[in-house]
Amino acid sequence: MRIKHILLATFFIGLVNLINAQSKDVYTIKGQVKIVTENGEAKPTSACLRIKSIRKGTCTKERGCFKIDSVKSGEYKLEVVGLGFDIFDTIINVTRDITPMEILLLAKCEIDRETAINDIKSLKPRLLLIGGIAPTYIPDKEQFENKYGVKYDDYGCVAPPIECIEQYNYEVFKYLDDKFGKSWKDEVNESVVGIDKWK
Repeated sequence: MRIKHILLATFFIGLVNLINAQSKDVYTIKGQVKIVTENGEAKPTSACLRIKSIRKGTCTKERGCFKIDSVKSGEYKLEVVGLGFDIFDTIINVTRDITPMEILLLAKCEIDRETAINDIKSLKPRLLLIGGIAPTYIPDKEQFENKYGVKYDDYGCVAPPIECIEQYNYEVFKYLDDKFGKSWKDEVNESVVGIDKWK
C-alpha cells in the first residue's frame, strides 16, 4: 500500500512538472508606451499594440501600460498605432516573459511650439482645449478673447497628443505673460490644456 502511495505521488509530481514545462512555452509581454516630445521628455501615451500573425493585441490602459498574454515562443512583428506618432513596428523574439518593455515613440506634432510662434507672429494665437463630445462652456469667452487677442479653440474628443498641445499653449502663455503680465491668468478658463501647470 505504501509503495502504491509513493508511485501515485511520483506520478502527480511528474504530471505537475510536465504541465509546468509545457506552460513555459507561453509568455507575457508587459510594459509601457511613452511619447517623446521635442524637449526630450517622455510621457505615457495611449496606443494600441498588435501582433498580426497570431491575432493578439491590446490597447494601453492608464499611464500607457499594456499586457499581452499567452504568446508562444517565436519571432514576431509588434506594431504600435495611435494618434500623434507614426505607426511603429519592431521585431520581438519571445523566448521568455518580456517585462518591463518600454516603447518610446517620437511625437508627430501637427501643432507645437513652432506653430504657436507662427500664430503669434500672424496675430492669431489660440488657447487650446480638449472638451470631449460636447464643447467646453466658457463664460465671458468673447470678453477674454477681445481683451487679450487670443481665441479659445476646442478640439473636442479628437485631439493631437496632449504633449503637443502643451507645447503650443506654453508658447502662448509666455506671449501673454510678456504682453499683459500676470493679469490674464486670473481670467483664463481653467480647461485650457497646461494652465494648471503654468500658474
